[in-house]
Amino acid sequence: MVSIPTFTSQTFSEPATGKVLRATEIAVQQWIEIDEATGEELTVRNSDLQISEEAYDQLKIDRQTQAIQSLQGNSGNAVISRSVAIDVPPPLEKEPGRSAPESVQNRIQREINDRYGVLDQGIADVRSSTEALGRTYDSLMAQINQHRPGLGNRDFGFSVNAEGRIVILDPHGLKDEEVDYLDKVLNGSQTLVKEAIDLADAHIALASSQPWTRGLMLNRQNYAQTIDIGADLLYHREAKALPRGTGEIPTKSVDINNYWRFQLDLKG
Repeated sequence: MVSIPTFTSQTFSEPATGKVLRATEIAVQQWIEIDEATGEELTVRNSDLQISEEAYDQLKIDRQTQAIQSLQGNSGNAVISRSVAIDVPPPLEKEPGRSAPESVQNRIQREINDRYGVLDQGIADVRSSTEALGRTYDSLMAQINQHRPGLGNRDFGFSVNAEGRIVILDPHGLKDEEVDYLDKVLNGSQTLVKEAIDLADAHIALASSQPWTRGLMLNRQNYAQTIDIGADLLYHREAKALPRGTGEIPTKSVDINNYWRFQLDLKG
């Protein structure tokens, strides 16, 4: 219902709801015509009216009553008012079985909640997957050191390829026989392989839902060439070992380029 206090305005009761409504005419044209039957001058006013269908029906009845009363009263020239409903608003009451349309504000808020809900879940998945894989990897390296002392402490990286197999990265002087041994042990651990795949999937899902990637593509096909899981685990291990709240100066800096997000930014 739109009410503009211009020219004629009146209130009436709407039959469907019993509510008191106001209808306002917006005059657009007015002219004089001669009544062929009486020869009298008639003022004809053409106006636009914004009103609901129910109220429009009631208004026509009221106007007919007014016209009759005006003629019966014989008070000056009669006035005929022709009104046209140009904008019929939606039903005043929600129709049975139909939900009310979602407001723009509610839709924007829902989209924001959905987006940040996805981000929160993605961050939680990466954190839990990294922690689980880190525990399994550290336990496996301890077992390797029991059979091959020092080999588990050597500097090398690893990732998982599109076929779900662990691949050794940057062996840094390891002998071929040692690389083969590590490849066999790492892929022989079903838990490690599964957790590496879970972490890769979590990285990919989070990267696809965040704007900081700036269109960088990360998927299972290019993951092993982009993300060194071993380097990311090293970053988390060194960051966790940093002194906190003691005022102690770290004796060794943490290479932030090992963090998987920076790897994606550098190599993606």
